[in-house]
Amino acid sequence: MLIADGGDDAAALAAAGEFIRWFRGHEPEARRFAAAKLLDIHNHAWSEGQPITAEAFAERMTLQSIALNTDGPVSLCYEDGDLFWGHMILVRMSEERTFEDAAVAG
Repeated sequence: MLIADGGDDAAALAAAGEFIRWFRGHEPEARRFAAAKLLDIHNHAWSEGQPITAEAFAERMTLQSIALNTDGPVSLCYEDGDLFWGHMILVRMSEERTFEDAAVAG
């Protein structure tokens, strides 16, 4: 999803294309960031079996959507691979492309 906030559509599409090119090389970092933030919660509150590793956590995540605001933050929405019983994992990024937070949603 591209949110142009009333700006120039061509500029918004160009910014989105540039972000996607950058993100292709950095997407694994988003999953590792989410694993670092949420692994303990999964292993101590949601897991019904043996604790898993951060690597296994990240591998189970599947990117579902990207909400890109042309004037600010980006939200990445991941399917959870049943880590949180079908809830989504949201990763928020700043406009400077730093990962800021990860949370369970839905």
